[in-house]
Amino acid sequence: VLGLPAATWLGALLLPAVAFAGSLAFTLLVFALARWLGRSHGIFLILAGIGITALAEALIGLALFYSDEAALRSFTFLRMGGLGGASWRGLAVALPLMALACLGLARLARPLDALSLGEGEAALLGLCVGPVRAAVVA
Repeated sequence: VLGLPAATWLGALLLPAVAFAGSLAFTLLVFALARWLGRSHGIFLILAGIGITALAEALIGLALFYSDEAALRSFTFLRMGGLGGASWRGLAVALPLMALACLGLARLARPLDALSLGEGEAALLGLCVGPVRAAVVA
């Protein structure tokens, strides 16, 4: 949409890096907004997430408004889950990172079970909620 060539090697590396940085920035923004609203759990996280999602959708809509037809079509297929730009090389790069994330989350299974009861109850069970939340986000 911004006119950067995705077919070059720089574009192929830049797109996932910018997507990761953007998602991390918005995740941290949701946590900061929830903390500013009062607490960083439960309904405050949901409300902050809804607000930040509305802001992100507005920015995406603005970018699409100024894009040309080919970029609009490409973005629509990407957003619908199209695999037109997927390659075996991209999968080879992403698969170890996804496996590492899955292994990390599997190690956090018991703390996540405790957190499913709520942050207060998990703290009463002896769980340090802050480090577990940071590990899950990471």
